[in-house]
Amino acid sequence: MAKALTPAALAATKPTADKRREIPDGVVTGLYFIVQPSGRKSWAVRYRANGRPRKLVLGPYVSGGDLERAGKELKRVRLDAATVLDKARTGEDPAAEKQAMRRARGRSDEGEPDIFDTAVRNFIVRHSMAKNRAWKLQARMLGLVPDRANGAPGDDPKKFAAVRGGVVDKWGHLRLGQITRAQIVGHIDGVADRAPVLANRHLAALRTFFRWAVKRGLLDQSPCELIDPPGAEKSRERFLSEAEVRAFWKAALAVGWPFGPAMQLMLLTGARREEVGGMTWAEVDLEKAVWALPGERTKNGRAHDVPLSKAAVQILKGLPRTSAAFTFSTTGETAVSGWSRAKAKIDREMLAILKGEARERGENPKRVVLERWTIHDLRRTAATQMAALEISIPVIERALNHVSGTFRGVVATYNRHQYFEERRIALESWAQRVLELAGGKPRSNVVRMRKGQK
Repeated sequence: MAKALTPAALAATKPTADKRREIPDGVVTGLYFIVQPSGRKSWAVRYRANGRPRKLVLGPYVSGGDLERAGKELKRVRLDAATVLDKARTGEDPAAEKQAMRRARGRSDEGEPDIFDTAVRNFIVRHSMAKNRAWKLQARMLGLVPDRANGAPGDDPKKFAAVRGGVVDKWGHLRLGQITRAQIVGHIDGVADRAPVLANRHLAALRTFFRWAVKRGLLDQSPCELIDPPGAEKSRERFLSEAEVRAFWKAALAVGWPFGPAMQLMLLTGARREEVGGMTWAEVDLEKAVWALPGERTKNGRAHDVPLSKAAVQILKGLPRTSAAFTFSTTGETAVSGWSRAKAKIDREMLAILKGEARERGENPKRVVLERWTIHDLRRTAATQMAALEISIPVIERALNHVSGTFRGVVATYNRHQYFEERRIALESWAQRVLELAGGKPRSNVVRMRKGQK
């Protein structure tokens, strides 16, 4: 006899490799808890109609490890299953009715299209992946992340896991028309309490999603209308000072493989985190000292040849070579992940170094603080410090693969000069300055480029 499903059992159930599991409920006969090898969990009802076995998928399991939420979901699903079974006893076929509704709508997606969980996953597949290079970030704003814990493919939103406390986790079982403006405001306010500007990103993602849903005819009006962004936006100006550059370089050495050298390369090249993190050995020519960054991995979609300074080449030559295609990989199969934890380690090392330097100068180390900075600020640091070396703005912008600023509009159309040799000199000059700050070569060796030089 089947045992009654419990919230604790739902949360604790783990997937089995290469085997799909259907766990019956001992309370409602015919209700099953389905666990895919990928780790995705869902609900289904089995019954008979016209003498034939039938199955109706009720929807995904969305409560994760939250036992209170799992209890509420279990209660709701049992009621839904009982309704389906009652219809089947009277001669109806709920699964056939659902299929007919799908055909009428001209759709064949798994799950009902106006259920929030299903709609968000379809939005990511049909809209974000096609139009947004940073679609995984948009998916995170909507409460979905790759389910690495269960080995699910990282590029299949249908198998993404729900972020605990995210909107899919909270509203996944609701129909789009049931989600109110008050619920949107409540969620955004919760994010704003800890990160006001991040709350703006969450609101922007929800607006885009609900606008798409309206256009698809899944609901009549977006609940995001009339909601103002909670955080005041301002352009970031943070960059590392020369003392912080020195501390950062030493901290990266202390942290070591893989994040230490990866972040050092970001500082030396001005490249973005995703670009360095996803670097492959096939993109790098160490003899020619060039990193050929393909357009599909750049923010502006343009291929970008990055001249590698001697220091950058030295870092790459010192990396362990695994069977992985990725330059920075700990699994041997995927690009490195876990940047937030690595950044926290760098911060701790930097602060300890800065305090130690203060102590050596006879100053009070307790007064030393490290102002908050982000990994992206390494890119701004490279640009700012190159400007301090009197490198011309056009060269700096080309070095960072910018298409705005100096290269906007008519200039972008007619100035096709890539400044490759100028960029090589600029990045070499910057690398020498970094090594000097870290205790390397003297400043007299730095090659300077005047602002008028091309």
